[in-house]
Amino acid sequence: MGANNTFLSRSNLVVFLLLFLPQLNAQMGPPAPCPDCEQAVTHPLPYEGSWYSPEQSGSGFLFDIQNNILLGYYFGYDEDGDTVWSLFSGELEDATGEGAMWKVQAQLQKFKDGACLNCDYTEPVQEASLGEIVVTFNRLTHATFSVNGGNAQNIVPIYFGYSFAERPVGASIDSFLVPELEGWWTVFIDENDMQPGPDAYSYTNFMVYISKGSLSNSGTQSGALTFFTNYYPWPPEVLGAGDIVCQMQMINDRNQPKCQYQLSLLSMVFDINPANISSNRIYGENSNGDTIEMIRTSADYCPSANYPENCVNTGIFE
Repeated sequence: MGANNTFLSRSNLVVFLLLFLPQLNAQMGPPAPCPDCEQAVTHPLPYEGSWYSPEQSGSGFLFDIQNNILLGYYFGYDEDGDTVWSLFSGELEDATGEGAMWKVQAQLQKFKDGACLNCDYTEPVQEASLGEIVVTFNRLTHATFSVNGGNAQNIVPIYFGYSFAERPVGASIDSFLVPELEGWWTVFIDENDMQPGPDAYSYTNFMVYISKGSLSNSGTQSGALTFFTNYYPWPPEVLGAGDIVCQMQMINDRNQPKCQYQLSLLSMVFDINPANISSNRIYGENSNGDTIEMIRTSADYCPSANYPENCVNTGIFE
């Protein structure tokens, strides 16, 4: 598992749902891509789902978020190699001062003597805390955790339903963990300087179909990973909405992967850190302070680009 183009089968998912808890000395996990890219002013909430370290698969976390409260489950092993799970919860705190987005500090709680499968219910008993866990979310899909002040470990989401996209030429296997984006997405744009009108009127939303990513082989974008996006205002009309382009760029004298959504439909460009691209959410900003968030739409509602009438947009461009 890593940045190859295979994805986890459902039968293998359990193997990757677990993250080594004792102190970690050699393996530190995948680095944050494009560390010198400008930090987002507005912070997207972290990816919800399964997280792990590709370098130490076999243990990991599940994260769920409601109203800025994170609930985390840890699945792993104790010092004897026996399976163990614990949970923690806490408020997502602003971590801008630490060069990150969010941070959670909480106690790892362990339980025992609960009911087995198909047994009469028995209320579990809470044991002593395993200690304090600190999880820092650097980007939407990149986090660092430590327990009881131990060595920090980088973790990323597990993508089991989507293969990884191709890497831009020059990107290392651990610096570009972007899933394939092909499918229907709802686009939300918040224009920072929309005038006049109240905040509610600064939002624009519509749907696009993102094509399978492909590597460019000519021009200034040679070697770049490109996702083409189309907008379907009304059958049979189809408009090219713009391209999501990911390529290596020199930033602070270092060659680093960076993405942009060149949204020609609205004459706007958004910078997107690769670590702000997940299997179901994409987040970006531009120099005007405008933000874009894209959310993958259910395949049951929009099955194919061959049937755009199932995802007709309304209103904003008519």
